[in-house]
Amino acid sequence: MVTYSTNLALTLMAYGDNVDTWGSTNNTNLGTLLEQSIVGQGAVAMSDATTTITMTSGASAAARCIFLNLTGSLTGQRTLVVPTINKPYIVMNNTTGGFSVVVQTSGGS
Repeated sequence: MVTYSTNLALTLMAYGDNVDTWGSTNNTNLGTLLEQSIVGQGAVAMSDATTTITMTSGASAAARCIFLNLTGSLTGQRTLVVPTINKPYIVMNNTTGGFSVVVQTSGGS
């Protein structure tokens, strides 16, 4: 059974897990996913509605990135919903239309 860490959804390996694939799993955790959470830039295409980003367990995801670059054309203030986890984000609103984007967690506030 594969388990994942609570906030960054890294693969947690128990003793004896991932025989013959430990290095590959570890490389993905450290060389891709952890790096993405520390210095990664995620591109988020905002629809002209509420946009939700989610964390993908054990795989790359914009929600894991520290920096989110929002693009798209807005006709009003919109909401970006991020996972309810212990994680900071730096968000750049590069949308067009001159409207703000409210960032809230999937928990609602």
